[in-house]
Amino acid sequence: MKPFKTILLITFSYCYMSNMALTAERMTDWSAGWARAEGVEYRYRVQWDPSKSGQMVDVIYEIRNSGSRRWYGSARSLDCAQNRDESATGPLTVDPGQTKQVRLEALNCGTATNPIIHPKLRASSIP
Repeated sequence: MKPFKTILLITFSYCYMSNMALTAERMTDWSAGWARAEGVEYRYRVQWDPSKSGQMVDVIYEIRNSGSRRWYGSARSLDCAQNRDESATGPLTVDPGQTKQVRLEALNCGTATNPIIHPKLRASSIP
């Protein structure tokens, strides 16, 4: 009876691991270089689960303030037509010399295997 339990356990483990591999999340490399936006520099990468059709993705922004003044603003993602903000983070503060990572859920304008987003940072006029 004991060998049967062992075989059953191995089969269950194999099936569980196979399902995990099918639903593994993916992540892109960082965007090429640092883009400039209203007093800071930023780059981004996209994380998503292709098994969920990739309709919504997580965008991870890295915002670097190499200036001498505190930066107030938000990380955003535009809709697929690129004419309005689709989603945005809450207010952000990045101190001089600081690099901060923030995460934002955004609409995927690409496919489940090749996500496309339209990143944007916006400085706030009121600290």
